Amino acid sequence: MARIAIVIYLLLIGLTGNAIAGDNQESFYAKIGRTVIRLEYLTETLKEGNVKSVTASNPQGTGFFILSGNSLFLVTARHVVDTDHDLRSRVNIFNEVTKKSSILLLRLPRKNWIFHPDNGNDKIDAVDVAVIKLPIPVIEGDFSNSFGAFIYETNNLKDNQLPVKDALPPEQVVAFGFPGDTGFKLREQRPMGRFGIIAMVTGEEFIKIDNKKFANGRCSLLDIKAFPGNSGSPVMSATGNINLLGVLIASNSSDFALIEPVSRIREIMDIAIKTPIQNYDYWSKYQLNP
Repeated sequence: MARIAIVIYLLLIGLTGNAIAGDNQESFYAKIGRTVIRLEYLTETLKEGNVKSVTASNPQGTGFFILSGNSLFLVTARHVVDTDHDLRSRVNIFNEVTKKSSILLLRLPRKNWIFHPDNGNDKIDAVDVAVIKLPIPVIEGDFSNSFGAFIYETNNLKDNQLPVKDALPPEQVVAFGFPGDTGFKLREQRPMGRFGIIAMVTGEEFIKIDNKKFANGRCSLLDIKAFPGNSGSPVMSATGNINLLGVLIASNSSDFALIEPVSRIREIMDIAIKTPIQNYDYWSKYQLNP
């Protein structure tokens, strides 16, 4: 099948609606719906007495795109992708010519993820951030498309959305992720937002996760209502320009959550930028089933 490279326009995330291409009046939620994606995996079940197996798509967590220069990256929490199976995602693409949305299938092999080099020790957990470097999608057809991404520019601080300094209390934040179960049946996957604040900075051997190991010393505690499926969600500033402040890695039943700060994301991004794209058939057209 012939494949023709298309021009990709990546939208900046911002309350002011600034964008490289597309309708500048487009809603923030429409943009975030192409920036934040649900990570999932497939299972096949064969019930006794049936001859056909049933394929199901299962939620694994949340991820989000970052653009640096001409390179595209997907970031999430390390524990979301450090598994014994590969992941995939259905990514919303907006066609600038037809003004219609479509979906691409993104395959994410577990062997191609880059983990933060701080693996912790017998007391402190590894830094819970992972990234995968992706090729810009190549799609059959003569169309221009756009999808969302946070912008990481080390030489242009005006456009950069990954601050140099980590946020401190009481910074107001918003996190977008994909709930595993809301109690309602949803027709399609869409990111769900939650507001909160950075409530506490931690320190070395300060907070234990699941009574096992301590989180690393740069993690911050959020006063925010999270849900299963939020792991890997981007945590953004809720006032002024939209900046990426961290990635959500854990939560409890008392409306508190833990994040790896933006400095950890910058550290792993600096490594991933210098890493070649691993060969793989990442992108394809999405087929409805499953």
